Amino acid sequence: MNTLEEIADKAVTRYEDAFDVALAPGRRVEHLRVAKMAAEIAFKKAAEGQGNTAVGQFQSGCASVAVVPGYTGLLAVLVEALNQAQYGKGAERHNLTGKVPFERQRMQLISELIGSVDGMTYQACKKITEGVKLPTLERQVAELLGAIVYIAGMIVFLRNRQGRYAEQCVERLKENVTGEGLKPSPKITI
Repeated sequence: MNTLEEIADKAVTRYEDAFDVALAPGRRVEHLRVAKMAAEIAFKKAAEGQGNTAVGQFQSGCASVAVVPGYTGLLAVLVEALNQAQYGKGAERHNLTGKVPFERQRMQLISELIGSVDGMTYQACKKITEGVKLPTLERQVAELLGAIVYIAGMIVFLRNRQGRYAEQCVERLKENVTGEGLKPSPKITI
């Protein structure tokens, strides 16, 4: 069996290969830290009997998804939003310790408290309306990526509220993760 460090290194290398990028040394270290943390969580869940085939295929913290030609631009934006939440502004504001999963961050807890997605809806709308008026493309994109993350948070909350979140995540992983018997995704160049 590979060590967590080897799994993390493999995951980050797959990320670089999939997106045809070379991470700067500092960014690579941060990606390795997060990939190792994801692998630890996956192994713990598997040891506790919470794992399944789809999660087992996801142990490295990296997922391969099938992308239909013409949809790589959408994938790139979604990955950017994920990275902003994991490593950027989202991590800086909502996950300082690196130990709070997305499903338990403040936006989810407040929504549970008030019993609705209204707060996240407001935040997404605010980011969209203010974001398009910012002076630079970089700032516009950053704000719009934040809106995507809030919308994803709304979906997580709605699924959690129905008690089907874990089940639906497994269904999505089974549909999207490349593993044995599934058609592998083509290499993505963005």
